[in-house]
Amino acid sequence: MGRGGPRRLPAARAAFVVLAATANAFTAPFPAGAADASRDVSRTVLQSGQKAFTPGVYLFVVPAGVTRMTVRVWGRGGTGAGGGGGGGGGGGGGGGSYPPLTANPVGGGGGGGGAGGSGGGAGGSGGSGGYTECTTAVTAGDRFEVYVAGPGRPSGGGGGGAGGLGGAAGTIATSGRAGTAGAGGGGGSADTTGPITGIAGLSTRVFAKPGGNGSAGGSGSGGGAGQGGENGKIGASGGAGGAGGVSGTTGRGGAGGGSASASPITRCSGTLTQLPGNPGTAGQSGAAGDDGITGGQGVEGSPGSGERGGSGGAGGTGSTGAAAPAASVAPPAGTGVGGSGGNGSAGGTGGQGGNGGAPSPNPGSQPGGSGSGGGTGRQGGAGGPGYILITW
Repeated sequence: MGRGGPRRLPAARAAFVVLAATANAFTAPFPAGAADASRDVSRTVLQSGQKAFTPGVYLFVVPAGVTRMTVRVWGRGGTGAGGGGGGGGGGGGGGGSYPPLTANPVGGGGGGGGAGGSGGGAGGSGGSGGYTECTTAVTAGDRFEVYVAGPGRPSGGGGGGAGGLGGAAGTIATSGRAGTAGAGGGGGSADTTGPITGIAGLSTRVFAKPGGNGSAGGSGSGGGAGQGGENGKIGASGGAGGAGGVSGTTGRGGAGGGSASASPITRCSGTLTQLPGNPGTAGQSGAAGDDGITGGQGVEGSPGSGERGGSGGAGGTGSTGAAAPAASVAPPAGTGVGGSGGNGSAGGTGGQGGNGGAPSPNPGSQPGGSGSGGGTGRQGGAGGPGYILITW
């Protein structure tokens, strides 16, 4: 090896990828751009010392005079999943009309309010990476390929559902029309499983698996539509108010990412310690939206009032990512931790029902209002990077 400092080692990187890929399903090809340029990290003669490795690909050569070393490896944390989008609020029903050309006609009923959309479920948090420690005999000049996984990428949140449209106002021929239901929100997303972290030599291999990713938060369903108010009837009671919309089901929280288990491809002829990562936790489910309110009854000479729509349900709260296992030496803050789950978003508010119509000085029948759209779920957090510490 030359003494000119760092140098690129594409052949070493390729050999490491082939070795890991044939031994363990977690060792997918390393993501482009995730690793720094390969570096030769051997130094001049040292009897004791240490070398830390942050995300990247390297070659480590045992320094002169070193006969024993300890390798500590922390796996990358799993990514938290995105939260689900809230459902849109249902549209309000249109108000009913009144019968013309009659003395003291009864007013039309008010339209019912649309139901609020349900909140999206939160994404599950990521599990933490595993930990492996190996103390073994070495010989000066022994060469080890080193790969340290970087953090994952955040997971996207689901989009909010559109609000429903308000129903048309009643006419002489027809009563007020129902609104349309709100649309459901989109589910969150989850990242793919990350690569392992570790070192590999001729007879010694020390690896730690990444934590599992959280599952995506479920979408909130849209709120039901408010019903239209009836027209007033000749010689009878006023038009009945339209029923309020009914809330949909809630968005389900995503499951937490699994913990990293011990790596089966580790080979250590000395003292070996392997600790599994901690599992992530499930996200909270979203809350159901409130039902819409039934419209008012029309009476002689006066219309029924349109009623308000229901409030949207709250989105679920994402959980904190799993902590890294307790090792003999503390790594830098954030190493190997799971990413937090993204919050689900609130559902939209249901539309107001339209007022019924009655003779002057009262206004004519009114259409129902549209529901508001649900909000977009929050991103899930990226897991912490891997880390390797070699001491001798």
